Amino acid sequence: MMSCHTELCAVVTRTNGTGFQVAGRDGWLNLSKFASVALPAVGQRVRIGLDKSGYVREIAPDTAPATPQSTPAPGSAPDALTARIAALAAATAIVARQPGQTTLDAVLAAAERLEGWIRR
Repeated sequence: MMSCHTELCAVVTRTNGTGFQVAGRDGWLNLSKFASVALPAVGQRVRIGLDKSGYVREIAPDTAPATPQSTPAPGSAPDALTARIAALAAATAIVARQPGQTTLDAVLAAAERLEGWIRR
Protein backbone atom coordinates (compact mmCIF):
# COMPACT_ATOMS: atom_id res chain seq x y z
CA MET A 1 0.00 0.00 0.00
CA MET A 2 1.11 3.55 -0.51
CA SER A 3 1.00 6.06 2.34
CA CYS A 4 -1.49 4.49 4.70
CA HIS A 5 -1.13 4.55 8.44
CA THR A 6 -2.47 1.01 8.97
CA GLU A 7 -2.83 -1.95 6.63
CA LEU A 8 -4.87 -5.09 7.14
CA CYS A 9 -5.99 -8.11 5.15
CA ALA A 10 -9.41 -9.61 5.68
CA VAL A 11 -12.50 -11.16 4.10
CA VAL A 12 -15.45 -8.82 3.56
CA THR A 13 -18.60 -9.98 5.39
CA ARG A 14 -21.07 -7.10 4.81
CA THR A 15 -21.32 -3.89 2.79
CA ASN A 16 -23.54 -0.84 2.71
CA GLY A 17 -23.40 2.38 0.68
CA THR A 18 -20.44 3.92 2.50
CA GLY A 19 -18.47 1.10 4.07
CA PHE A 20 -18.05 -2.57 4.88
CA GLN A 21 -17.36 -5.06 7.65
CA VAL A 22 -14.65 -7.71 7.68
CA ALA A 23 -14.23 -11.01 9.49
CA GLY A 24 -12.39 -10.78 12.77
CA ARG A 25 -12.96 -7.08 13.34
CA ASP A 26 -15.88 -5.37 15.07
CA GLY A 27 -17.59 -2.37 13.53
CA TRP A 28 -17.71 -0.84 10.09
CA LEU A 29 -14.83 0.35 7.94
CA ASN A 30 -15.97 3.53 6.21
CA LEU A 31 -14.53 4.92 2.99
CA SER A 32 -12.62 8.18 3.28
CA LYS A 33 -14.16 11.06 1.37
CA PHE A 34 -10.68 11.60 -0.09
CA ALA A 35 -10.42 8.05 -1.46
CA SER A 36 -11.48 7.06 -4.95
CA VAL A 37 -12.05 3.35 -4.34
CA ALA A 38 -15.00 1.06 -4.97
CA LEU A 39 -16.57 -1.04 -2.22
CA PRO A 40 -15.35 -4.65 -2.27
CA ALA A 41 -17.74 -7.56 -2.76
CA VAL A 42 -18.93 -9.74 0.13
CA GLY A 43 -16.66 -12.78 0.40
CA GLN A 44 -13.74 -11.02 -1.28
CA ARG A 45 -10.35 -11.13 0.50
CA VAL A 46 -8.80 -7.66 0.35
CA ARG A 47 -5.86 -5.60 1.56
CA ILE A 48 -7.15 -2.42 3.21
CA GLY A 49 -5.19 0.77 3.81
CA LEU A 50 -6.49 2.99 6.61
CA ASP A 51 -5.56 6.61 7.28
CA LYS A 52 -4.72 7.98 10.75
CA SER A 53 -8.43 8.52 11.48
CA GLY A 54 -9.31 4.92 10.60
CA TYR A 55 -11.00 5.67 7.27
CA VAL A 56 -10.38 3.42 4.26
CA ARG A 57 -8.09 5.11 1.73
CA GLU A 58 -7.08 2.09 -0.36
CA ILE A 59 -8.53 -1.32 -1.21
CA ALA A 60 -6.81 -3.98 -3.30
CA PRO A 61 -7.41 -7.70 -3.83
CA ASP A 62 -5.23 -9.78 -1.50
CA THR A 63 -3.08 -12.07 -3.59
CA ALA A 64 -1.53 -13.96 -0.66
CA PRO A 65 -2.21 -17.69 -0.75
CA ALA A 66 -5.28 -18.67 1.23
CA THR A 67 -4.87 -20.77 4.34
CA PRO A 68 -6.63 -24.15 4.41
CA GLN A 69 -9.11 -22.86 7.01
CA SER A 70 -10.23 -19.99 4.76
CA THR A 71 -10.52 -21.97 1.53
CA PRO A 72 -14.12 -22.84 0.71
CA ALA A 73 -14.98 -26.32 -0.48
CA PRO A 74 -14.69 -26.85 -4.25
CA GLY A 75 -17.86 -25.84 -6.05
CA SER A 76 -19.27 -23.93 -3.10
CA ALA A 77 -20.99 -20.65 -3.84
CA PRO A 78 -19.73 -17.32 -2.47
CA ASP A 79 -22.69 -17.28 -0.06
CA ALA A 80 -21.34 -20.48 1.51
CA LEU A 81 -18.20 -18.60 2.51
CA THR A 82 -20.30 -15.78 3.90
CA ALA A 83 -22.31 -18.27 5.97
CA ARG A 84 -19.10 -19.82 7.32
CA ILE A 85 -17.67 -16.44 8.27
CA ALA A 86 -20.89 -15.35 9.96
CA ALA A 87 -21.13 -18.64 11.87
CA LEU A 88 -17.51 -18.41 12.99
CA ALA A 89 -17.91 -14.81 14.16
CA ALA A 90 -21.07 -15.63 16.09
CA ALA A 91 -19.53 -18.77 17.61
CA THR A 92 -16.50 -16.81 18.75
CA ALA A 93 -18.71 -14.25 20.47
CA ILE A 94 -20.84 -16.94 22.14
CA VAL A 95 -17.98 -19.11 23.36
CA ALA A 96 -15.95 -16.11 24.57
CA ARG A 97 -18.73 -15.39 27.08
CA GLN A 98 -18.36 -18.82 28.70
CA PRO A 99 -15.54 -18.62 31.26
CA GLY A 100 -13.05 -21.45 31.06
CA GLN A 101 -14.48 -22.88 27.81
CA THR A 102 -12.89 -20.57 25.27
CA THR A 103 -10.95 -23.04 23.14
CA LEU A 104 -10.52 -23.41 19.41
CA ASP A 105 -12.37 -26.74 19.50
CA ALA A 106 -15.33 -25.14 21.30
CA VAL A 107 -15.45 -22.27 18.77
CA LEU A 108 -15.26 -24.61 15.77
CA ALA A 109 -17.95 -26.93 17.19
CA ALA A 110 -20.28 -23.98 17.81
CA ALA A 111 -19.53 -22.55 14.35
CA GLU A 112 -20.34 -25.87 12.70
CA ARG A 113 -23.66 -26.06 14.55
CA LEU A 114 -24.54 -22.45 13.65
CA GLU A 115 -23.60 -22.97 9.99
CA GLY A 116 -25.91 -26.00 9.90
CA TRP A 117 -28.71 -23.87 11.27
CA ILE A 118 -28.02 -21.13 8.69
CA ARG A 119 -28.14 -23.65 5.82
CA ARG A 120 -31.28 -25.50 7.00
